[in-house]
Amino acid sequence: MFKPEEIAPALKEARALAEKHQVPVVVEMILERVTNIAMGTEIDAINEFEELAETKADAPTAVTPLD
Repeated sequence: MFKPEEIAPALKEARALAEKHQVPVVVEMILERVTNIAMGTEIDAINEFEELAETKADAPTAVTPLD
């Protein structure tokens, strides 16, 4: 899914499929760079997969301006 307006219908469909088939359902959403989800098992071993958004060009749809 790529657009915010697709979230509610996707979750509704996932709930219906989970109930129908009695299985867990995963809904994947694409997040923009400004979200910056870092991963790691220890605080000193965090992996940053992308450079941080530092300017408006890095995150053109950010709610808070970066410039």
